[in-house]
Amino acid sequence: AVYAYLCFSVASAVLIDAQAILPSALYEWGPKHALPFWVKLSGDCLMVPTAAPPWFESLVLCELIMQLPLLLYLIYAIPKGSSYSRPAAMLYGVHVATTLVPIFAHFLTHAGQRLCATTLSTYSPKSPPTQNNVILLSAYGPFFVMPAVVAYCACTGTGPFTGVPWPTAEPATRRSSRLAKKKL
Repeated sequence: AVYAYLCFSVASAVLIDAQAILPSALYEWGPKHALPFWVKLSGDCLMVPTAAPPWFESLVLCELIMQLPLLLYLIYAIPKGSSYSRPAAMLYGVHVATTLVPIFAHFLTHAGQRLCATTLSTYSPKSPPTQNNVILLSAYGPFFVMPAVVAYCACTGTGPFTGVPWPTAEPATRRSSRLAKKKL
């Protein structure tokens, strides 16, 4: 389940989330049609092209710069049992879970809902979509729960990290040992 989530997250980050900050010309080949459908279905005002608040754009930028490379590394390292996968998974899991807190707050607070209503009416003035918190929380919720599970498993050495040791410091090489002795 963890591995499937990691693979799905890569696709989600590149094909959907990145559209919030990257030029729409990059998505002319198809995924650009998924975003308007999602906004109309869910009322996700954060994903309205060119209307995302700066704090959300910064979270998406962090997703592309930090989370995406960690995801790719984890997809590679977990099956190999790399000891560095555990700290990387903890970093990834904690970072992603905490980025969802302001997103949930935006959807659930009165001020966030007012801002969403304004954004959505500007996005589609003739028939503005309405914010559907059930759909939004159902869609964003797994991106809070699964990273927390990944971080927990990495911390405790359970799930895909069973039997994977923590990284240890490399033993000193002979040359560095000789240099240390000469200094004495």
